[in-house]
Amino acid sequence: MGLVLQGIDFSRHLDLRRKGRTPWGFVGGRQFLGSVDGAWVGGGYALAMEIGRDRGEGWVGLVQMKKRWHWARMRLTGRYYPSGFHSFFGAAPGAGSMQNERGVTVVLDGKAGAWRVYLDAYRRPQRTFFLPVAADYGRWGGHWHWRLKRWQGRFLWQGRSRPRWSAGRLWQDRTRRGRLDKERGIWVIQGQSLRLWKAGGGDEWGGVLALRGRWQQPWGHFVLHGSLFAVDSYASRLYEYDLPGAVSIRPLYGDGWRLYMLISRRWRGIEIALRYRLQRAGDTRHYAGVLVDVVSLD
Repeated sequence: MGLVLQGIDFSRHLDLRRKGRTPWGFVGGRQFLGSVDGAWVGGGYALAMEIGRDRGEGWVGLVQMKKRWHWARMRLTGRYYPSGFHSFFGAAPGAGSMQNERGVTVVLDGKAGAWRVYLDAYRRPQRTFFLPVAADYGRWGGHWHWRLKRWQGRFLWQGRSRPRWSAGRLWQDRTRRGRLDKERGIWVIQGQSLRLWKAGGGDEWGGVLALRGRWQQPWGHFVLHGSLFAVDSYASRLYEYDLPGAVSIRPLYGDGWRLYMLISRRWRGIEIALRYRLQRAGDTRHYAGVLVDVVSLD
């Protein structure tokens, strides 16, 4: 069991209401929070719970249960954050993930991480900056990894339901993504597809086919990556996240191709990489850059 008390005194008065669209945003010059947490483990189960309260916006709660079998493990998490609650030192990826939200997450992992399925569904009971009414959100998907002789592969899929406000009405758009990687030696073949079902019509789709080679040497490495893509618009854009040395990940949309090259050189804890990207989708664009990494080892 644990008890946490937190008091904050700000150097100036804060008003986090965004242009009147989030009237429940934090306002004030100081904050006080208190919470109680506890955990129990036994019989293959693990249960943890935390309940907190601030001075003016009510209760907040988080509960998590874990169960392990010989072939898989499960994690179930429920959360409740009232509108108006704000934790300046919270552990969520963003402040918006710890306010105005009621949701549940279920994750099931296979043995040694060979597969995973998950579901995340939540509701925002008060208006947000983009939506003037309450709305529901959902994400689900998973992955499967396999190995066959000298080949190995990975299949990923994801579905998403997301609200959209248009013409004075709430719409619910649905997206389905799929990705297949096949790898042998230094070569990887990758295919991606996306289908966007727009409420009210105007469905979109996109696809990418890529080939990547990576040569590793004691002095550094060389990467060559080529892609062909056909994507209806920016709304159905696709990304390639596995480009080494890419500081920013550029989306793919329109019809065209992209070529990416990187060569690096290591010397006494310093690695210098030269990267070049050539892309054509309507017009031709090219980018060049230098990336310097300094590694300190004890």
